[in-house]
Amino acid sequence: LFGDLVKDYPTMCASTSEGAYTTLAVKSADGAKKALLVVDYGGKARTLSVGVKGVTAVKACTALDYTRDLAAHPATLKDGQLTLEKTDDNSAAFLVEFE
Repeated sequence: LFGDLVKDYPTMCASTSEGAYTTLAVKSADGAKKALLVVDYGGKARTLSVGVKGVTAVKACTALDYTRDLAAHPATLKDGQLTLEKTDDNSAAFLVEFE
């Protein structure tokens, strides 16, 4: 997950985080590909919601938690709001790639 992030998306973009989870916005060197890493370290919220700008659709989402290792995971993007549902209240990381 993190190796792909560094390899495919070497340019960090501005992002802010509120609450129990952290975000890292990135893009490819040519700016054609964009992604967002959302990490929730032990937060109890089951639904993670992040405002995003400059993207229109989710291409793919990959989850990493104590039961899944790089598994495909659903992500919803509507009206600039990205929503991810955790399977439980444990730590999880999501790499969301945008079209």
